[in-house]
Amino acid sequence: MWYLAAAFLSSPRSFHEHALYDHPACIDMILAKTVYRQLLYIGYSMGSLSLLIMASLKPEYGRKVAAAFLMAPSTTQYYNDGNFISLLNAVTNSTEPVTERLQMVQLPIGLIRQFSQITCRGEARWICKSAMAVADQQPQGRGLHLKYSPLQGNSYYFHETFPGSGSLRTTWHIAQLAWGEGSFRPYVYSSREKNLRRYGVPVPPKYPIERVTIPIFTYTGNSDKLVAEGDYRFMQRSVRSIVCRWRHPDPLFSHADFTFSWGALLVYRQMIKDMDGWLQ
Repeated sequence: MWYLAAAFLSSPRSFHEHALYDHPACIDMILAKTVYRQLLYIGYSMGSLSLLIMASLKPEYGRKVAAAFLMAPSTTQYYNDGNFISLLNAVTNSTEPVTERLQMVQLPIGLIRQFSQITCRGEARWICKSAMAVADQQPQGRGLHLKYSPLQGNSYYFHETFPGSGSLRTTWHIAQLAWGEGSFRPYVYSSREKNLRRYGVPVPPKYPIERVTIPIFTYTGNSDKLVAEGDYRFMQRSVRSIVCRWRHPDPLFSHADFTFSWGALLVYRQMIKDMDGWLQ
């Protein structure tokens, strides 16, 4: 019997700290409680990205993961041609200097929840759906993913608890992933001196993801703009331990569909099949 660790972003700093501190702490706790030597890891979106960081920088923890099953995995956003990353870069350029100076790192979670609860029910529900479709960069012809969701178009209760936490630095770090194909590196501070103090160099080195040895199974959607084909190929070239890639048969399956769509059941069934050889 193996235990599964499902990872989502919850760090108040960035996914870098999530990978270096949160993941190892969770793994140690699970293995100590169960007395198992290894576990299986399930990651979605940033939970996939942060696993690669942990396994590359802390290989001793990579050896504690028997296999990883990563949904919508990505390392960079260089080939993302949607408006979301452009908007993110614009917001980052205007807010990062001020919030860094004021040491504001947490997203205003309470305010976001209040706004979403108002706009995600009743006659105003179209505002919520439209905003989520833009963030997910929904493909033309699909409509809004909530239409295909178990939530049946009513995401009010979902937004009572989402987002659980978040940080501005995570937002800025995501924007930096679009700087270049090889831009998968720790957070680059706007101050050269701060980078020197933190990393010892003006620009932090790239994550050495070629060191990852965990057997990795990946699950992707053909219309997932946040995991563009070029960015996936970069990850595939860099991470040599990828066992296989499973693509969702729906050509319009997008990033948010992994959590919102009934079609995600196909992903979960395939993942369970892939786990069969490891659940001993």
